[in-house]
Amino acid sequence: MTTPLDGIVIGLLSSFGSAVIVAVIFLVIYFFRNTASGRIFLDRIGRPGEYDDEQAFAREEAEALETMDDMQRTEYTRAKAFIQANPPESVQTDISLSQYLAIQEKGVSAWEFEPELEIANCFVEGRTEIEFFDSECTVMSNLPVPKQNEVYYWEAKIYEKPEATLLSIGMSTKPYPLFRLPGYHKYSVAYTSIGARRYNQPFMPTPYGPPIVQGDVIGMTLYTD
Repeated sequence: MTTPLDGIVIGLLSSFGSAVIVAVIFLVIYFFRNTASGRIFLDRIGRPGEYDDEQAFAREEAEALETMDDMQRTEYTRAKAFIQANPPESVQTDISLSQYLAIQEKGVSAWEFEPELEIANCFVEGRTEIEFFDSECTVMSNLPVPKQNEVYYWEAKIYEKPEATLLSIGMSTKPYPLFRLPGYHKYSVAYTSIGARRYNQPFMPTPYGPPIVQGDVIGMTLYTD
């Protein structure tokens, strides 16, 4: 997957929720509307990429590590160690009373992107626009999905996207290695700019839909049941 980007900006257009941490990532994020022409269901067809068989995962991991270059292998190993040391249960992900009240007061304006200050290649402007440079970076929202409703919907627009840039737009549960893209590890799902879906899948993406290009608007529907 490529990382060269020279300035990609993502603008959040609307967000009914931002999942157990909306991971909006690598370059520019955008989603198409909840209409027949642009609906993406990341987790409605089977769940390819989810490993029920640990032995199968170990075999695929060994094969993938053989094909990775030194940098890819280092980043994968680093992310794997992070996830093992920081399981989802180690961080509170349910919405708090104060967060719930903020949502009641501000509506969708309560959500904004929250960059990790230690990662210098992701910049948030005006609360809902993200610009990425150079290498992989994941940006999450400040609030989780409330889960009071059965369905939540949000979308984003890609203002700039160099051809060599890979985008991965989706959701993840905290804590998540922010130096990796969503969908590449457990507890995350994403749609990538090459038209593939990743569901807990660091190795083999599943072909899913059209590629993402500059100017697109992408929408994500989240079902909480």
